Amino acid sequence: MRLTCDFLVPAAGLGARMGTGSNKLFLELQGKPILEHTLRAISQLEGVGRMLVMIRPKERAEIEEALAPLGLDSGRLILVEGGPERADSVRNGLKYLIKNPGAPIVMTHDGARPFLSKPIYQSLLKALETHQAAVPALPIAETCRRLAPNGQTSLVDREGLYTTQTPQAFWFSEVHSVFFGELAQVSLTDEAGYFERLGRSLALVPGEPTNIKITRPPDLELAKLFIARPA
Repeated sequence: MRLTCDFLVPAAGLGARMGTGSNKLFLELQGKPILEHTLRAISQLEGVGRMLVMIRPKERAEIEEALAPLGLDSGRLILVEGGPERADSVRNGLKYLIKNPGAPIVMTHDGARPFLSKPIYQSLLKALETHQAAVPALPIAETCRRLAPNGQTSLVDREGLYTTQTPQAFWFSEVHSVFFGELAQVSLTDEAGYFERLGRSLALVPGEPTNIKITRPPDLELAKLFIARPA
């Protein structure tokens, strides 16, 4: 099998919005940690090489134990020290890839998105044939309003507005100039933003409503419903 893509999976967050007081990725769905579900979904995609998981060092032993059922060897599942923010964790993973080059494509994926599908993955690969980066996105269907600091509200035209998901895909050849060039000290909430800032070509591919990020307690309840669906 030709290795097409290396994955970076930030898993060093505090998960404050979940309100558990600990890493939300250890919360369970059908008796397995969220992070295990996420990595299992990634590992089953064709062409995936290494999966780098950016972690908090003090959680290394717990994460190793949680991911042991995957049966992945140390050459495929690599734990890398994360940083205080997502952008720092991703850069740490990219530094590892620069020192240890592998697949021609890199994808970053939230550890708390356990329902990654094959169609999204394939759409991203297809989009990279003509673009430097690609992300899955969903058009906003609800009416949108903006709340100003003074409490004034205003209607926002939702035409052309999208919510974006992960994985976010880009060519490894772009990594050094995009993340370690003039934007090296910039911290953005997602990787696509760096490509946009530099005027690089970014493709939006169809996301999926089930590709949720488990952030708050209601998300966990929704995930339980999704995972209980008949295959």
